[in-house]
Amino acid sequence: MRVDIRSGGDGVACWNGDAVRAFAGKASEREERLAAANPDLVVTQGQVKCYGCEVMEHGYGTRCTAVMTLTLYSVEGEIAPREADAKGSLLDIPGLVSKIETPAELDTAPAAATAPTPGRSEPASGRPEPAPSVRGGLRRLIGR
Repeated sequence: MRVDIRSGGDGVACWNGDAVRAFAGKASEREERLAAANPDLVVTQGQVKCYGCEVMEHGYGTRCTAVMTLTLYSVEGEIAPREADAKGSLLDIPGLVSKIETPAELDTAPAAATAPTPGRSEPASGRPEPAPSVRGGLRRLIGR
């Protein structure tokens, strides 16, 4: 199985490289073993291709862009397998993580938790004011 990992997409190093290489190593061993045992077997190598990590907008984290095609086996002179048969799932790779939080998100998370709530002030009496009502949001939108 071929592995093509593009490193540093959006400035984030690949965190799935070890898991992908371990899976590809096992798949390559199987391909070689089957090809050696069956001389009439045609092996079309599978591939895991990574397009570089993608930092998603609006703080949704960083996702893995890898895609996988499975190894196709056919017997010489027989009907070849369809391309659709090669579609693989990354869920088959043990240890692969499809999404992580970016370091920028981790830095801002504690600050957001300790920041004071806007619009809530302490009056001179020392008691906090009640929170403003959030009812009627839809009524405001449709004008009723």
